[in-house]
Amino acid sequence: MLNGYLFDENGLEYEQLMEKGLFGAALYNHAVSLMKGSMTPATADQLLRIFGAHPDFPNTPTAANAANPAKFMANYAARRDKNDGTGLYFQMKNAFIKLQAALKAGKDYKQERDEALLALRQTWEKVNAGTMINYCHSVISDLSATNPTDAQKASALHAYSECVGFIHGWRTIPQDFKTITDVEIDELLVLFNAPYNGTPTSYKFATDPVNELPKLTQVISKLKAKYGFSDQEVEDFRNNWVAVQGR
Repeated sequence: MLNGYLFDENGLEYEQLMEKGLFGAALYNHAVSLMKGSMTPATADQLLRIFGAHPDFPNTPTAANAANPAKFMANYAARRDKNDGTGLYFQMKNAFIKLQAALKAGKDYKQERDEALLALRQTWEKVNAGTMINYCHSVISDLSATNPTDAQKASALHAYSECVGFIHGWRTIPQDFKTITDVEIDELLVLFNAPYNGTPTSYKFATDPVNELPKLTQVISKLKAKYGFSDQEVEDFRNNWVAVQGR
């Protein structure tokens, strides 16, 4: 136990590892299973709810600001989106609208349907990756401090555990439905000191930050290259834009 967070002896918070892993292993995997089947307008509605959004697309997870706030991965899409009509949340919104329109229009719009489904999959995965970058920034910031407090160490390892959970969850996805490969995921897990099927040494980020934190900078660089994020996007991912903009 550190500052209210429960970590194991290796420095992992298994509650976050499991919870965030299920965003891919359960929710996105379920979405993939629906995409493989016969698509109808009702299926599009199901995908929307699995993502955690609502047809009114409020771009906020804050219940006080929306009748139908974002949940699940839509929550993180809102956090990564500057609310300027071009970000990841709005890209998902546009893809869902295009998918619903194509399905309602009928069999002559299969190309538009498939384009929308591809956009959904690619952007959904980018939300996952952008959120990992956000948490890597947070860990680096907290543990780069001179003599970080217990609160900073706990916050950093909490964010770190979310990162590891998010990437582990994506390892369960069939390759046809994701951009990143299992080999690349395993490389990231090594950098996270949490090798696949190996014993994690997560605590080292807190006990030896000078030598360990550069690994997270490598994670950010690899995710940037894999998903084609710009320098500005990687910088913007430092922020929780919902909190910054008070929405």
